[in-house]
Amino acid sequence: MDWFDRRILTFILLWAPFGEPPDDEVFEQFGLRKDLLMKRFAEIASRECLATAVSDDDHVLIGRARRLLLESLVVRPWAAHPGPQRHCSETDPARSHRRP
Repeated sequence: MDWFDRRILTFILLWAPFGEPPDDEVFEQFGLRKDLLMKRFAEIASRECLATAVSDDDHVLIGRARRLLLESLVVRPWAAHPGPQRHCSETDPARSHRRP
């Protein structure tokens, strides 16, 4: 794991108690859109094998990142694979404001 990956994990973990970081903060810190940073966070946490030679600090950081990913899938399972957003009137004919 390099310094940039470590910085991404640390940044997201610091923001975790407050939700996701704001878009402007993400862009200022990393030059990325928030969705790309969150994807990169998941990729880093998923690919880093705890069996490889990483420092104790990195081992702890990766473990925390993996726990956060698991918690987000349990609490918000739709966050991993967001489907198309539909207005309630499109899915429930009773709520439709259009007349036949």
